[in-house]
Amino acid sequence: MQGKKQYSEQLFKSFQLSERVPQDNFYRRLKELLDFKWLYAHTKKYYGTEGQASIDPVVFFKLILIGYLENLGSDRRIINTVSMRLDMLFFIGYDIDEPLPWHSTLSRTRQLYGETVFKELFRQVLKQCIDKGMVAGRRQAIDSVAVKANASMSKLAEKEVLDDGDNYTDEPGTDLSPLLKGLRNDSCQCPHWGYVVEGTIKMIYDDGTEETLNAGDVFYMPPGHTAIVEKDLTLLDFSPENELKEVTDHIAKKMAG
Repeated sequence: MQGKKQYSEQLFKSFQLSERVPQDNFYRRLKELLDFKWLYAHTKKYYGTEGQASIDPVVFFKLILIGYLENLGSDRRIINTVSMRLDMLFFIGYDIDEPLPWHSTLSRTRQLYGETVFKELFRQVLKQCIDKGMVAGRRQAIDSVAVKANASMSKLAEKEVLDDGDNYTDEPGTDLSPLLKGLRNDSCQCPHWGYVVEGTIKMIYDDGTEETLNAGDVFYMPPGHTAIVEKDLTLLDFSPENELKEVTDHIAKKMAG
């Protein structure tokens, strides 16, 4: 006899996220292994003693970490994705019926801490992932295309990941295309993950598509791209060391003339 599932929505009589998230789930393991309580002391001076309570600093950095690991392209996508994932809700400590922070809250909190503090705290969060062995091979489906998540990166050593996390600055109007000529397809073949701290950059991909990234955007740039810096730009960028070195060595030779 062929079964046919009938669905009638009803209120939960008893529901616990902890019972619905498998023991070997990636975000459950992160929750168990990582301790972010130190963030309270490091961010306390940025908050007053009165007024409306802000987003929990631990929740904020967990959301940023999710965006980084999942290659989510904006704060809005981070919040939308988390709202549909039980394991992520469990990771950040929210119940299934608990309203998540507005996506604009993430941008405002970045601005509250400032570029230097935000970058350094995020590096420490990332370092915990490395120290606990959570930088390992995984794949995520992003917009129906399987791409390597930032956590994979061929198990990059700690120094490689953290060194690649240093930000760099370009002047507005800089077209990087001439510096990339001579590489395969005359474009950068190194993937990049990270976020735009300030400024605007226009990405041009080998397939002909274009994308404009602005301050506050979390990004994934696949191999095969060039770019035009349209406004003073500061990025926090994470890239595999070997691929990045090939590109930077090529650019250095071009600039040396």
